[in-house]
Amino acid sequence: MSTVQRVSDDEYEFHCNTYKSGLIVKQLAPACLVDAATPENIAPFVTAASRQDLPSFTQTLHHYAQDMLKVDQHVRVVCEEQHGLIGHVIDISFGWETVIPEGNHKSSSILVPLRNLVPVYRVGDSVKAHLSASCGLILLVDETNNRLTYVEDSTHREVSLLYNMVRYFFTPSRS
Repeated sequence: MSTVQRVSDDEYEFHCNTYKSGLIVKQLAPACLVDAATPENIAPFVTAASRQDLPSFTQTLHHYAQDMLKVDQHVRVVCEEQHGLIGHVIDISFGWETVIPEGNHKSSSILVPLRNLVPVYRVGDSVKAHLSASCGLILLVDETNNRLTYVEDSTHREVSLLYNMVRYFFTPSRS
């Protein structure tokens, strides 16, 4: 009869196998590893109904959109005393963003925690879909349903996605 042998605080041996934190530890030869290419488009996986029904899915997408905010991007404050304020980001440092409010001719800025901001998209902004190579210029913004429609650069077809499924490229200068 075999017994469990304690090797360290969280490491045990049993039947010639080593277990650490409850998981078996195996040595793999480099020849056993396969270099798998990542798929070009994981949208079907992420947009599957079974994933979207998970309680954490919406929050994960929301945080991802916040983490992708860039300097010069338009944002809306969604928490605390500046709730509803729209401006553009001029600096990002350590989870805080410096925002200049729209219509503020004094150029005074406010410091806002990253998690208190959401991206604001406008017609003419350039965006890229997170889960594919698709990118283009925004034609229509539907704030009620958090969707936007853009014309894809390569195929000239219209693509409609949720805000959280795209990331900002730049706002073309308007003269």
